[in-house]
Amino acid sequence: MVQRKLPGTALSDRQKSLTQQELQAVFRQAGEILSKIHSIKVNGFYKRQADGSWDFATWQKVMISALKDRAAEKTFILASGFSEIEFNVMLGLLKKYKDEFACDQPVLCHGDFLPDHIFVDDHLVISGIIDFGEFQGGPPIHDFARLSFEHPEINLG
Repeated sequence: MVQRKLPGTALSDRQKSLTQQELQAVFRQAGEILSKIHSIKVNGFYKRQADGSWDFATWQKVMISALKDRAAEKTFILASGFSEIEFNVMLGLLKKYKDEFACDQPVLCHGDFLPDHIFVDDHLVISGIIDFGEFQGGPPIHDFARLSFEHPEINLG
């Protein structure tokens, strides 16, 4: 496995023992790496198929599909304990995401850029990024949104 060959350890294993300054330094490096990943333009949104095509040709199409899919899941979402008001807020936020982060040119997104997949050496230099299994075409904000959602304790500011 890659983890056995890659020097260092997952950031998630060391995160709690780092100072805020050390963590910020690692995330500055991570931002530089993400910038390089995001510099790769792709020809569509969401998943790339074996034939080279993408699930969606445009931002509007991927977001209309996402809104339709979430709306279709309303019964399940309400059954899991969310209120009608909360469900409407969720859809409203998704609509806001569609409008405020419109993307004409999709780029390569890692899709799972989390501390478990960022490896650092003993000097807190990033030694590698692993697990590109969730890669996708999309707006660069996607990787940051996922990180913020999964780890709200991390200050990216």
